[in-house]
Amino acid sequence: MCSSDLAETGGWPGRQEGQSAILDETISTAREAVAATAAGDTGKPGRLANLSEALSVRFAWNRRASDADEALETAQAALQPLPRDHPARADCLAALGRAWHNQSQAPGSRAPDLGLLARAFAAWGEGSDLPAAPASTRLTCALRWAQAARDAGLAAAAEAAHAAIAVLLPLLAWRGLDRG
Repeated sequence: MCSSDLAETGGWPGRQEGQSAILDETISTAREAVAATAAGDTGKPGRLANLSEALSVRFAWNRRASDADEALETAQAALQPLPRDHPARADCLAALGRAWHNQSQAPGSRAPDLGLLARAFAAWGEGSDLPAAPASTRLTCALRWAQAARDAGLAAAAEAAHAAIAVLLPLLAWRGLDRG
């Protein structure tokens, strides 16, 4: 997959040897895409969310606070023009939740900032409960919420996230008949 495709999908499986340069190129490409998109263009929120996701991946790899800060600012900018019922809002909320989660994981800290983590949970919770959004994107929000809650040892939040996952699974299940 080329870096421009990765910028569009946020598709980073995990850090592999030599991928830092590819990620840097992806972020550069995503920034160029955002800069080339006119204000008011319906594609701008998605491009901003993609940039935020790539910055969040780089933060996870290098723990530079500047990447976490930019990811948060970019995700917030992605949400601004979207009405509360817009289908693309869930993608932006997924990016925003991840950015808040990054902010809660201050380098050198032993425990996450629970206030910032609550903001991440709120973003993911809203994204998982947005009926107009694709079920797969809603599930992404719920899964991130559940994983972050589990990692922080917050049983009640993990339970709420898993309840959201249970609601979404029937929307993703195959309902057709197999041939044969």
